[in-house]
Amino acid sequence: MKKKIRFIFMIGVVSVLLAACSSVEKISNDLSSIATEESSGEEAIFDEADADVYFSESNESYEEIQSESVQKNTERMIIYNANLSIDVEDYLQTQQKIEQILLHMKGYIVNSSVYRHSEQNISAQLDVRIPQAQFTKFLEEVEALSINVTNRNISGTDVTEEYVDLESRMKSKEIVEERLLGFMENADKTEDLLKISDSLARIQEEIEQIKGRMIYLQNHSALASVSISINEEKISVPELNNKNLNVWAKTKEQFVNSMNGIIHFFSNLFILLIGNSPILIILGLITVTVIFFIRRYRNKQE
Repeated sequence: MKKKIRFIFMIGVVSVLLAACSSVEKISNDLSSIATEESSGEEAIFDEADADVYFSESNESYEEIQSESVQKNTERMIIYNANLSIDVEDYLQTQQKIEQILLHMKGYIVNSSVYRHSEQNISAQLDVRIPQAQFTKFLEEVEALSINVTNRNISGTDVTEEYVDLESRMKSKEIVEERLLGFMENADKTEDLLKISDSLARIQEEIEQIKGRMIYLQNHSALASVSISINEEKISVPELNNKNLNVWAKTKEQFVNSMNGIIHFFSNLFILLIGNSPILIILGLITVTVIFFIRRYRNKQE
């Protein structure tokens, strides 16, 4: 009986020792893991100095999932552009009507240029922005103002994938920015702070560039661009000149000219007769004498 009790007591002692050893080993393992985590955390400050590279490699799957999620929830983004060339009768009147249409449709003129080639030929260039929902209607109303459409060209660019990619990249960069800010708070060394600050500045600059491109795509997909070439051809019709149709004045002028001609003729005749009267008298006497002798000679012959 005593042997059994001694045997049981020894087994109990061995069990207690084994349990104590296992607990000590567990505590040792926990301490080593904590030390490892602390050391890895300290090293992370240095390894994450170029954190954007780290996240670009470690978050590829995240970006793919994020891109698919955003693409499902994003409407198609299409940038529309149109070039329109029209002939009109009156450029100024046409431009005023286009401005009224833009005001009604909440569009606006970006650029306006007028070229005067001659008095009868004027051309103009209008660059306008119009809400995408009013794009087709605006083109139809502008064409209705013309007498002839010489050119109509419409193009569209789908930028949905680019916008989704930019949105995913921006979110990934923002996560990197957040991590870098956390590293900066925990960094104690000046060298680490400088490295993290440089990486943070570069990440923030890239975020601003991505945001700028996204705003550009949003703006140009919401507002379509239309370039309108306007050509005005005026036909010059001569007006009736009433200044040269004064009949009474012209009749009076012609009558006076006729009277002056008659007076001039008789005055010249009178001057000729009176001025040359001596010669004419002599010639007259000679003529009368010749005629007298001729008649007398004929009478003798009879």
